[in-house]
Amino acid sequence: MSFLGGLFFMLEMASVYMTNTFIGYEFYLHCNTRDILSMIDIFLVQVLFFFFMLTLLSLLFYFSYKIRNRFYKRVRIKLNKFVRISLSIIGILVLIIPMIIGDGIIRKAYDFISLTSVDNPDFDDQIPEDPITNPSTIPNPQSK
Repeated sequence: MSFLGGLFFMLEMASVYMTNTFIGYEFYLHCNTRDILSMIDIFLVQVLFFFFMLTLLSLLFYFSYKIRNRFYKRVRIKLNKFVRISLSIIGILVLIIPMIIGDGIIRKAYDFISLTSVDNPDFDDQIPEDPITNPSTIPNPQSK
């Protein structure tokens, strides 16, 4: 799970670096294996940095519980259960609200899904509506 969290954050950072926005349709178009492998010689430093940060973030996510407990023991903060839950909820809201408002990650994800999943009707159903294949549907300008 920590690897997936690290991968998600690294892809977001790569998207911000490459397209100046969060993961969206532009990133989806430009981040494919053919383009990456053809340009790996030019961007070798960035690719190595990507894998270094992926490893670092994965380890950080993996050890985050231990790091948090060590911090609480050093600071000697004794909080009751209600305060801990309240602080967790406030922290989650502070992190999620910027993702929802404006042009955040949630909006980008919605736009991306709507662009990549178009509901097209069947091709055979569209043929009778086409005036080129069905000349009887063409309005006759001389009949006025």
